Amino acid sequence: MVVDGKTGFIGGCGIADAWMGDAQDNKHWRENHYQVTGPIVADLQRAFLDNWIATGGSELSGSDYFPHVSQQGSLTTQLFTSSPKNKLYTVPHLYRQLIASAQKSIVIENSYFIPDHAILKEIIAARKRGVSVDLIVPGEHTDAWAVRSLAHGYHSKLLRAGVRIYEYQRTMMHCKVMVIDDTFTTIGSANFDPRSLYINDEANLNVLDQTFAKEQLQHIENDKKHSKRLTKTPSRWNPLTLPKRVIAQILAPQL
Repeated sequence: MVVDGKTGFIGGCGIADAWMGDAQDNKHWRENHYQVTGPIVADLQRAFLDNWIATGGSELSGSDYFPHVSQQGSLTTQLFTSSPKNKLYTVPHLYRQLIASAQKSIVIENSYFIPDHAILKEIIAARKRGVSVDLIVPGEHTDAWAVRSLAHGYHSKLLRAGVRIYEYQRTMMHCKVMVIDDTFTTIGSANFDPRSLYINDEANLNVLDQTFAKEQLQHIENDKKHSKRLTKTPSRWNPLTLPKRVIAQILAPQL
């Protein structure tokens, strides 16, 4: 959302009752959303215009939409968009590059975690070179149980590699945050699932700033207090979970 061409908002929030609270119960989701000012707002509005024009809207221009905006604050930021229909697969390239460049730590809090083979390979490679990896995903409170069921297959590989995995317990967790080496943060709408990587239009904001990264890590640490650490995943041979696993595999192409 962009207001008067001067103030922008980006993150995972939708417009529905689930976002009207503060994660106080399982009907109100845990979310991150960000207000931004400065020249980066014009990039947010440009991302909107790409979709606006693609859906038949007339071009919006002029000072009413793009007023002069002076620099605000000291954060170094970059907006990136992903539009697979235009063969612009920015999200998977960015995520792979960030994970491959990590030297010390990777911290991910994401609502839908079904990484493709290349991203999974980079996470395991990061662990092999000594990078610590922490992951927070939704627990039993989820709006997509099939995603959680499929994700358990990836979790077993990550646990063997030494990744620390936590499931958020209070309510549905809908955040999309990744922090690399306590310095680089990417936030916005993109998940770690096939829809975000190769189907949906997405927009994320990259922030290169240690203070900002530290603030996000503090939020994540607070969420860990309301999370359960996984030490193993449900057995694939449990007959009680077999129906869900079969259905999840059938639904996988739609996820």
